[in-house]
Amino acid sequence: MRNIYILLCLVPLMACGGTSSGASDSLDPTADGTAGLDVADVGCVPDCVGRVCGDDGCGGSCGDCAEGENCGATGQCGGGQSCEVDEECEEGDLCHPGLLQCGNCVVHSDCNEPALCELGLCVIPTACNGGSDCSGGMKCDAQSGICVDCSSGSDCSPGNFCGGDNSCHKTNPCSGDSDCTEAGVCDKTKGLCVNCLEDSDCPDFENCKKGACATDDCWDGITFCQDEQVVVCKSGGKGFPP
Repeated sequence: MRNIYILLCLVPLMACGGTSSGASDSLDPTADGTAGLDVADVGCVPDCVGRVCGDDGCGGSCGDCAEGENCGATGQCGGGQSCEVDEECEEGDLCHPGLLQCGNCVVHSDCNEPALCELGLCVIPTACNGGSDCSGGMKCDAQSGICVDCSSGSDCSPGNFCGGDNSCHKTNPCSGDSDCTEAGVCDKTKGLCVNCLEDSDCPDFENCKKGACATDDCWDGITFCQDEQVVVCKSGGKGFPP
């Protein structure tokens, strides 16, 4: 009797085409709008924009850090362990709000001169009087008197520009931000992709210099004693008045 009841229930469905409208839609190759698309078109697309290490979102990697460095939550390499607050770091260290890594500095003024803050760590740059004083392909910046990756565009390979952080950054022609998947935003006056056009394009505690995000010189608004005078850090952490 049970088998007869099930058969009777199936008869109306068979009369209407043998399936419900929901099941029919699920078999329709055009129902989800993907008809004619290759599998690659709807697959996972790796995303490493703004990241130099860590997961690319598809099970791959955006890169590896150098020996002694760790990959932070923001996809940047640094010297310390991952963190969210200072209390998670060793005593005296800071949790870098941009890198989310423990270190001993956030801005350059956290370091004792002549050290500069690089990726959350105070590093003493190599002083120089000429290019022969620098090694590893670095150039001598005449203005600062230290070895840097670049001081002008001619120091970078084709397809790269020298930013205000004295590092070479990849660029390409553009007419809008959508053309700048790696370099950030489009400088329409030059028709080239750059990392930033204004400070708001950069992470916290970095400012925009010559199209690249650079570490702030000091904490915005903090006061210092300089040459027996009290000076205040410029807005945006862009150093102290002369």
